[in-house]
Amino acid sequence: MTIKAGGMKRVKGSNVVIFTAGVAQRPGETRLQLLGRNARLTWELAAEAARYAPDAIFLVVTNPVDVLSYVAWKASDFSKERVFGSGTVLDTARLRTLIAHIAGFLQEVFTLTS
Repeated sequence: MTIKAGGMKRVKGSNVVIFTAGVAQRPGETRLQLLGRNARLTWELAAEAARYAPDAIFLVVTNPVDVLSYVAWKASDFSKERVFGSGTVLDTARLRTLIAHIAGFLQEVFTLTS
């Protein structure tokens, strides 16, 4: 296995492309405005990565991961089975913890942050 980081040309021929890119929230910027900027960035990167690695699988980890996974899928024109987001694993764990607490299986709930 070879793991590389860098410009899009290094993606050429990759089997898996992991998207970690995201911009920082500016002072006074709303989460919705931040999402818009990250969606544009993800769209550009996914479209370009799809050209360099047309047979790759995409894994999106940039938040909000569900929305940006959808953006990467649409931008890449890949089948839905080839674009994944990691966020639902964490969200599922949080939901299960809350359900367990409400059902009385946990005595306390740890602070859940996003």
